[in-house]
Amino acid sequence: MTWEFDTPQFDVVCFGSATVDVFAHTDVEFITIKTHDKTEELIAYPTGSKILIEQLRFTIGGGGTNTAVTFSRMGLKTAYLGKVGKDLNGRKIIEMLKKENIEFIGVQGTEQTNYSIILDSVAQDRTILAFKKASDALEYDEVKNVSAKWIYSSSLLGISFDTLKKVLGEHPNTKFAFNPSEYQCKQGIEYLKDILSQCDVLILNRDEAILLVGEGDEAHLTGTLQQYVPIVCVTDGSRGTWCKNEDGLFFTKARDDIKIAETTGAGDAFASGFVAGLVKEENVPTSMIRGIINAESVIKHIGAKNKILTDKEVIEAMKKDKREVKQIS
Repeated sequence: MTWEFDTPQFDVVCFGSATVDVFAHTDVEFITIKTHDKTEELIAYPTGSKILIEQLRFTIGGGGTNTAVTFSRMGLKTAYLGKVGKDLNGRKIIEMLKKENIEFIGVQGTEQTNYSIILDSVAQDRTILAFKKASDALEYDEVKNVSAKWIYSSSLLGISFDTLKKVLGEHPNTKFAFNPSEYQCKQGIEYLKDILSQCDVLILNRDEAILLVGEGDEAHLTGTLQQYVPIVCVTDGSRGTWCKNEDGLFFTKARDDIKIAETTGAGDAFASGFVAGLVKEENVPTSMIRGIINAESVIKHIGAKNKILTDKEVIEAMKKDKREVKQIS
């Protein structure tokens, strides 16, 4: 059965994880490990020692709820479709969604709510210990009718990923934006081929793009991926963002004067800000600026939702921002 509606109930329905995050900030530093073929930066903790935590903060995270907050704050009627547990953390997530004017159309199951321990270092980067249970266990028969102009999904695994694909198959006229994880991209282009065939917008970082289509510059990465998806965004942190659509390849740089507090949620903030612009029928260059300004706001604060911008705030920031989006091909 295909679900169709004359007037969609929501502007955006978000799939993805819902997590309680605990940020543990310590004084440990990075160490660099070099081998013959790669260099890795690691956060190091000496064995047999007791490490004092300088700051401990609890927040609500997860790609599904992070992006839903962006869409809602930017004035779009938003719902979150996911699974949380019948536990204290599950209740905290549902309360947060209600506070942010996001309708919870998911389910509370017997599985434990997702939980992440985020280990911050003095270098303002982090390692995440992720416990995933409820978010990856959303069954197709637990899904209510999805009535939306857009479906947005961050990373999902297991049963929930299969459910997403079935839901998309039931909504051929609903636009779909996808932000896969590194894990999904490691499975290769064939693993994601079916879902990419239903995708209108694909947002991923440079490393994830390389995992899918191999080494190359941004023109190669976006051009190859555009064989599968009409609009492709590739981000690369401080280097900037590239986006390719039928009009060509666009680029905008990141600001180099931002004091970074913590980087968790930056990718979600850009991706959802960019898609929010498209939902509002802004063009690709304007949507890129909307997304990057939202991400730059988030990385100046601790926590993936602090501080996601409202529509009024992002419009005011866009008026002041002097960056250009250059068409490079």
